[in-house]
Amino acid sequence: MTRRIVVRSLTFLAIALMTVATLAQVRTSQFSADMKSTGKGMIVTGKLYFGGPKTRMEMTTQGHQSIMITDAQRKMTYMLMPERHMYMEMSTEAKGPRKNPDWRTYDPANPCANMADTTCQRLGPGVADGRLCDKWKFSNSKNGTSHTTWIDLKTGIPIRTETSEGTVMELTNIKEGAQNSSLFEIPSGYTKMDMGAMMQGAQGRNK
Repeated sequence: MTRRIVVRSLTFLAIALMTVATLAQVRTSQFSADMKSTGKGMIVTGKLYFGGPKTRMEMTTQGHQSIMITDAQRKMTYMLMPERHMYMEMSTEAKGPRKNPDWRTYDPANPCANMADTTCQRLGPGVADGRLCDKWKFSNSKNGTSHTTWIDLKTGIPIRTETSEGTVMELTNIKEGAQNSSLFEIPSGYTKMDMGAMMQGAQGRNK
């Protein structure tokens, strides 16, 4: 049971990190929004709270909830599992296939200026969730992937992203304003999951 929950949480994490990587470039202060991601046979809905250096993403799929909190200053990501009152802790500088995104400064004239192996092309104006945007295509020469993002002209918020792999992520009901600091803290009563011990146990059972 615990292993299935961890796998599901890591799937949430893979989807969420794409959004966080772009949100790291946002030039507005704080906001909240409804969010939805579709693709690869999954539909994820939830809520996004952007508090500048801290971000909270509440995600629900197939009736299960997961929460990801990122702290850019501490360079840490926390994946909360409300059903079990447990959480996982990961460094945003971790190496490996699930490496978390770098935190970089957003340049509205060239949003991929500091992104390795990536070029971007402005496709022109667009509208997403009723807001005027600039459409940008990001292409990665290393892995051959690309995505198109609608960036809000007023705030710099990436409102909609369509990937070459068929995933669509979008924000709606955007509300600018300060967010409660408690949203970005691990709730009391949550226990930290020992990932090393759990994986060793799983390997032992598979021998």
